[in-house]
Amino acid sequence: MADMPSDQESCTPQPLPEGPPTAEWTPEQLTTYARAQDEIIVQGERMLAANYWRLGAALNLLRPIYKHFRWEPFLAVLRLDKTRASRARAIARTFSNEADVAQLTVREAYDRRTRKLKRETKTAKAGCKHDAKRLSKFLDFVGKTAELFIDEAGFAEQAIATALLPEVEMAIGKLQQIRDLLHEQSRKS
Repeated sequence: MADMPSDQESCTPQPLPEGPPTAEWTPEQLTTYARAQDEIIVQGERMLAANYWRLGAALNLLRPIYKHFRWEPFLAVLRLDKTRASRARAIARTFSNEADVAQLTVREAYDRRTRKLKRETKTAKAGCKHDAKRLSKFLDFVGKTAELFIDEAGFAEQAIATALLPEVEMAIGKLQQIRDLLHEQSRKS
């Protein structure tokens, strides 16, 4: 009988304590609770994706009416967050109807967005070479800005560091593309 596990040590799932998590909860209880809360959030986001699509469909119809510098004031009057409006519009442009986003979270729907093609710059239309000063200023800006965030990266919490790594990798990838193109151009005779 002494070898039999007590109820606390049983291999069966243990119910979580009532109420919000506290410092008295075990790491296993906190982990179970965190996973359950994350799943609730994901399910909620799946319900919100259709709302984002509907908002985006309406805003895409309104956008031509509020051209140039009138769009942001229009959003402000409606008290619509610019980022949310932009995401909603991108989702609506990408998916033909709200049923297409029914099983997606807002993030998944937004990540599948189709990007609008940027208009050619006036210099490209005119057949002129691109401005080297602009590229130089950009690279200087990136270097100086990155310098400001080195300490913050060194003191980032593990979860934040993990979350930011894909963004850093994407930025590095774009800079590597620039480097590779400049190498290619520097080798031309």
